[in-house]
Amino acid sequence: MQYRIINAILKEQIFPDGMRVNEYQGLIELQYKGQLLKVNKIRKSAMARYDFKGPLSYLKGEEAYEVDSVEQLIEILDSKFDIPISERLTQELISCRDGFVLTYEHFCNRQSLIDATLKFSRMPETINFFSWIQHMTDSGQMNDLSYSESLVVEGHPTHPLSKTKLPLTEDEVKRYAPEFEKIIPLKVMLIHKDDSVTTSMENDEQFILDFIIPEYRYKLKAFLEPYQLELNDYNVLLVHPWQYENVIVKQFSEWIKS
Repeated sequence: MQYRIINAILKEQIFPDGMRVNEYQGLIELQYKGQLLKVNKIRKSAMARYDFKGPLSYLKGEEAYEVDSVEQLIEILDSKFDIPISERLTQELISCRDGFVLTYEHFCNRQSLIDATLKFSRMPETINFFSWIQHMTDSGQMNDLSYSESLVVEGHPTHPLSKTKLPLTEDEVKRYAPEFEKIIPLKVMLIHKDDSVTTSMENDEQFILDFIIPEYRYKLKAFLEPYQLELNDYNVLLVHPWQYENVIVKQFSEWIKS
């Protein structure tokens, strides 16, 4: 995670005035006001991405120590290198670090499960990936699209955050992160047409209701009937449960009441 932060700083040139980047054979230094933040590099790859090795080190005069955690690196960048990092971004970085731990543990368990499945089905232990996907899809044990998505666990290699960027709890990561392949029960919201604008490639402003969840039409009509409201006056929106509970209900509560 520390490497991802340094990569983002270098790629996006998030530097205060007076900061220098010293690049040597096998070493990168961030130099600022008599301070150094150093890390050993293996190579510089495409898109200005560096592969690092070993711990980061901070030096100023006789003061020298290794950077032990993401929290410590954030504190150094914010207070010593004048690279401001907001509280929200700090929470997201720490959450992503903790989420990676859960993800890697899950992948270790998944590897054991795959080995057991191959052995049980008497398939070769070394198998073509697409043959494995076809085998699991045919057996009804997974969806090939969601499974493929779940294999991309780290997001863009030069972005410091994981795919699941919000500061989530451990339970929320396991429920919502795609690598855990959980079915997420989306919320169905109705927004009055006077307060919303629809776009559709099919020229159907009710595309979600007409093609995605047509079985909900009569349920939604029955829901609105006691309020003497008409479904035709509303647009249907599918909302992620985390977004509904943590964003919409809180940030738009007054608007919803009115």
